[in-house]
Amino acid sequence: MNTNILETTKNTTTSALEQLDTTLSAFNDELHRYVTFQDNTLTADALQDARESIRDQARTAALEQTSRIAGELADLSTTLSTEADTHRPHLDPDNVPELTRTTDAWQNNILPQLHAGRTWGDILPHITRDEALAIERFAPAWVRANTKMPSEAESQLNEINYGVWQRHADIATTTEGRDTINAATISDEAASTAASINSTIATVRDSSALSAARISIINALANLT
Repeated sequence: MNTNILETTKNTTTSALEQLDTTLSAFNDELHRYVTFQDNTLTADALQDARESIRDQARTAALEQTSRIAGELADLSTTLSTEADTHRPHLDPDNVPELTRTTDAWQNNILPQLHAGRTWGDILPHITRDEALAIERFAPAWVRANTKMPSEAESQLNEINYGVWQRHADIATTTEGRDTINAATISDEAASTAASINSTIATVRDSSALSAARISIINALANLT
């Protein structure tokens, strides 16, 4: 693995996110033109058809770009995640001492903090190797049992997964391992942002719905600095 993988990934994802922003901005302009387009020579029905043609052509052009970018970022994320997986610890289901340690870590260290009202954001930055493995082992079932809505559970699990991977990077035993795990996290976040924007463009009807998409790009770019 290239020792500059982290910087290379940051540059690649920054470029991709900037392309998404440019595409989104152009699509937003066309949606504005769709709303304001006027032609006094057209009947009401023909005017509406002309407006919808503007929107549909703009959507097709935008999706061509965002689908390509989302696909490239998804491929990058898959590649880096596979590589990062070799640099982090994994629970061995046949290792009885490790199973015991992770059970103890969950029951004696993690659960008491959750019961005391600490958030995952409080807990995750300080977990040990065994606690990270314990969270991966037990947190999914615990979160789903303690949240009312599936969407809320998935949001929490995404936060937990991100935090655990960050700790795997922090406690990695080599610089290459740390950088590769961080690169995988960056590419995964960028791929998720691109997929969400691609979905938004496929369904959006007016420019007001694009605000959240623009904010997600701005936040993703800010996280790369």
